Amino acid sequence: MMGISRIFHEDKASASAKLDIIKGSAEFSLKESDQWTAAIDGQSFLEGDELRTQPKSEISLDILEGTTLFFDAQSEVTFQTLQEKKGEKKLVLDISRGRIWGNVMGDEYAGKDSFFEIHTPQGVIDIDGAAFDIEVGISEVIVRVIKGSLMVQVKELDKEGTVEVGERRTLKLDIPAKEVILSHQGEGILDGLTEEFEESEWNLVHLEKFFPQEEAQIRRRIEMRAPSNLTNPLDLEVTEDMEPPVIASPVDGFRIPATGDTVTLEGTAPADAYQISVNGYTLTKFQPGDRKWSYFASRRFGTLVPGENLYSVVAITRDGKKSRPAEVTVFYDAVEETPAAEVVEEVSEAPVSEATENSFPAPVVLKPVRENPDESFVTTDAVLTIRDCERRY
Repeated sequence: MMGISRIFHEDKASASAKLDIIKGSAEFSLKESDQWTAAIDGQSFLEGDELRTQPKSEISLDILEGTTLFFDAQSEVTFQTLQEKKGEKKLVLDISRGRIWGNVMGDEYAGKDSFFEIHTPQGVIDIDGAAFDIEVGISEVIVRVIKGSLMVQVKELDKEGTVEVGERRTLKLDIPAKEVILSHQGEGILDGLTEEFEESEWNLVHLEKFFPQEEAQIRRRIEMRAPSNLTNPLDLEVTEDMEPPVIASPVDGFRIPATGDTVTLEGTAPADAYQISVNGYTLTKFQPGDRKWSYFASRRFGTLVPGENLYSVVAITRDGKKSRPAEVTVFYDAVEETPAAEVVEEVSEAPVSEATENSFPAPVVLKPVRENPDESFVTTDAVLTIRDCERRY
């Protein structure tokens, strides 16, 4: 009976949220039902449905064909409003617990009657032009803005207040914070994004999908700061017991036009790979057991240079041995920048001739009056008056 109801329910309207199970599992409950059923990958949900993720699980939702949101383990969401008509989108999600990461930076909700709101136990978050992370707990909600800005609204009886959370800012929304916002002093409770959040795998994995250069820059910062937990991969012993990694893209000989300045290497790792190294750089994002790896090269970081670029990829075992390398050559058609030659202009000082020295007459002191004008003197007068001197040619 549940299956028949689900089919009829999905055909009833086109506005929906499509599920992608990244890992683990999730359950759903239909509108006006208290029965929970295991959700399947690719399933669609409509207005009024509920969805919750299980422990050690993660899902993404493609909502109204354009809004992608990621939900962490033990998150629970109700699709309160899910409508799209004549280009106008209306989306209201009720998040009772859990964590969500999203990017709504475009004009998806730019229509006059369009809006996207996230309702939490502590307040309402108005999303329009922001990449964000929201944690919903029992007594507090943490709102982090990675890009753009969003508005948070709280209500208490006949009072209400709003605060704007700008780019790279954090709002910890609890009872004391709500009181501050209701008194219209909300700006004072905002903090910056913490390094712990920025460098968390939860943030970096999702940041890479929308802002790969920022993600690569943060990972490089982590790598530069932290000492390697292995000997330099270039110095490790080669083992024939493990196959080399596979480079899926780019193809060997790939050319990057001068207008570009980045390239992403992607491929698969052997089953027993403990780490993956590219040109001696150990990929911090790769974890033991992962089958896919990626490496972001950029002119800005010095890992992509004009001309020929050779990338050598090796897999490293848990006991510190490396596979034979897989290699790919990439050509970058940009021109090497050469620093402009410094032009030093020599300034020669013209010799001072007797005529030049005599071109200006010696000044004549008029006040104070002296008995013998040709003799030097000392005066306590604060002001001296001298005769104007005109240059003689």
